[in-house]
Amino acid sequence: MSLDLHHANFEHEFMSNTEKAIKICEQSVLMAQAMLHTVDEDTYVETTHLQELLKENVAIWRGQDPSSVNQNGFD
Repeated sequence: MSLDLHHANFEHEFMSNTEKAIKICEQSVLMAQAMLHTVDEDTYVETTHLQELLKENVAIWRGQDPSSVNQNGFD
């Protein structure tokens, strides 16, 4: 997920491809949610933190308030 976060930021900042960046974030969060029940506690904490960062980026890129990000998925 960390690589996806960096890749999405690269696509947005350097390639000016916000739609691709959003897609990367959304796919990463969905994959993480599907695997979350199989990880240990430390990995769970790290994964949920990365999910929040990915969701916040998507909210910002869509012009939304990142503090109102839906914790269960994307709007």
